[in-house]
Amino acid sequence: TKNKVPLKKFKNSSDLLNKEEANKLSEYAGLLADNVVLIDIDDFDQSEILMNIVEELQLNCKVMSTTRGKHFYFYGLGNIEKCGTHLKLAVGLEADIKIGDHNSISVLKYNNAERKVIYDIEPDEEYEAVPAWLTPVKTKVDFTTLGEGEGRNQTLFNYILTLQSAELSNDEIKETIKLINDYILPTKLDEAELNKILRDESFQKPVFYGKHGN
Repeated sequence: TKNKVPLKKFKNSSDLLNKEEANKLSEYAGLLADNVVLIDIDDFDQSEILMNIVEELQLNCKVMSTTRGKHFYFYGLGNIEKCGTHLKLAVGLEADIKIGDHNSISVLKYNNAERKVIYDIEPDEEYEAVPAWLTPVKTKVDFTTLGEGEGRNQTLFNYILTLQSAELSNDEIKETIKLINDYILPTKLDEAELNKILRDESFQKPVFYGKHGN
């Protein structure tokens, strides 16, 4: 690659460099294997938030540091169906997404510096699929700046419908909103307020259109 752009075609190509050949170069990328998902967060602060969640939940994934943020690798597509840039994730962060099934690459060495693995599974563990709370959703809400007195409760309540439209289950929605409260909001709601938002009655509103138009 040059400036992270491939210098040769790689789709269905048998003329790829091996690791030893690539290591001699100042910059190269790897072709993502099928079923691998890369969650690329370029914003350092947001990448730190996701890193905190990964470590707290002890997720079975791989994390590599980049010049601006972090790459999070999962094995299993979960609810991810396609690649995209500047996507809003259910948990309230923004990321680019690449999947191996769509002939995607990931830069592994840039400006003569190999990217370091800063988090990984143990030898006897297996990588897990992308959790539902990293599913891309259609929303304009910025939870990272939503402070007290700005309608947090109502916004989170309305967000349940957004997550239902993305076809998350009720349990997945509850986990997602709890993560938003714990890690994303500048000031978290107390437990009583959160329980009121996530009460069973909040999930009774019918959803007419899912992400597939069903």
